[in-house]
Amino acid sequence: MGGHTALKRALLLLLILVLLAAAANVPFALQFIESKQAAWQPTTNLRGAAAAQRGWPSPPPLPWPPVEAWSQQRTFGHDRIDARAIEGNTSTHSMDFDLYGWPLPALEQRQLWWPWDDPKWATSVPSDPGVSLHWSGVLLNPLIIGGGLWVVLVVPLATARSIRRASRLRRRCCPECGYPARVGDACSECGRPLPPGLRTDPAPPA
Repeated sequence: MGGHTALKRALLLLLILVLLAAAANVPFALQFIESKQAAWQPTTNLRGAAAAQRGWPSPPPLPWPPVEAWSQQRTFGHDRIDARAIEGNTSTHSMDFDLYGWPLPALEQRQLWWPWDDPKWATSVPSDPGVSLHWSGVLLNPLIIGGGLWVVLVVPLATARSIRRASRLRRRCCPECGYPARVGDACSECGRPLPPGLRTDPAPPA
């Protein structure tokens, strides 16, 4: 009975932690949008074939020219990619793609630039679609954070409980309350059933 109760409490705690992490997931990611700076220094900067191999960070509204310049900045809670198609010395198509959240991005935002006045590139897709959910982070972050906190909180307690239970059994005491085992199949102190190894049948009458 005691083991089942402890398991139920542990699972309930896991559920609570996951729900709390889910409630804080998107608001936490929004903080990185508010704190982003217009000026940034790329941590990765590629040109030519290396940039073309990376490609556009998000599918463009039409088949765009190959990427000629690709830059990325990664900071805590924010991953930004700038990709550009270049003709001569002029950027003809470009895309800024931002991911926000931790440990996985929960929000994404992209901004597009292309020759709007050229009928060849006419499209009804807006240049700034706004912020949208990044579903992998929305679904997985609560499990990662809530599950991680659960492990930190529950595993040490469960380990200590197992060690205490084993020590009580070695001393032939009730594993739940620590009272010395007496005659019968239940603890005379707390009333909980004793493991088979501790149960003692009453002595037969003389």
